[in-house]
Amino acid sequence: MDERAKAAQLFRAKFGIRGDIYVAPVGGSFEANYKPWPFRFFVIEKGRVVVSPKPVGEVYNIGELWDYLNMKKCT
Repeated sequence: MDERAKAAQLFRAKFGIRGDIYVAPVGGSFEANYKPWPFRFFVIEKGRVVVSPKPVGEVYNIGELWDYLNMKKCT
């Protein structure tokens, strides 16, 4: 969990994220329900997943996440 928390802190600092970032433990209920392996990014607002980019083949385009986070920085 320490490594995951550190990665989240670095992500927040690098991209200027103002909201909360949650880090889920390996093998927890989040993993069981959302299947984030090998990696996934989610934006959850008011208990709802509002952004959940998905990989296509072996390519992971996070443009949807990037656009959403940039929009939020401006509001």
